[in-house]
Amino acid sequence: MAAGNIAPQILTLLSILSSTVNSIDFNYPAVFNFGDSNSDTGDLAAGLGFLPGPPYGRAYFKTPTARFCDGRLIVDFLSKVSISNLAKHCLFNCMQNDFVYTLITLAPLLLS
Repeated sequence: MAAGNIAPQILTLLSILSSTVNSIDFNYPAVFNFGDSNSDTGDLAAGLGFLPGPPYGRAYFKTPTARFCDGRLIVDFLSKVSISNLAKHCLFNCMQNDFVYTLITLAPLLLS
């Protein structure tokens, strides 16, 4: 009988503690994705200098993206949820310089 009286108190305490722990604001300035089996950042096409065949991202805003996938990936959705204004995707042509593109993208963060 005593356990039946304690259970609501424990549940109340856990709900209060979990809301306190989850209220911490993690403000990350960038998302780094180096590419693995779950992501397609477009680096293979940029590194090897060729465009992949279809679907090459045609479902991703109806434009080719130099990706082997056909649309958004998990990292795209995560970047929209957390840092949509700072996240830059690798949606550039194969002829552009990755290093210069990265410096231009990170310049506001490095100079502040």
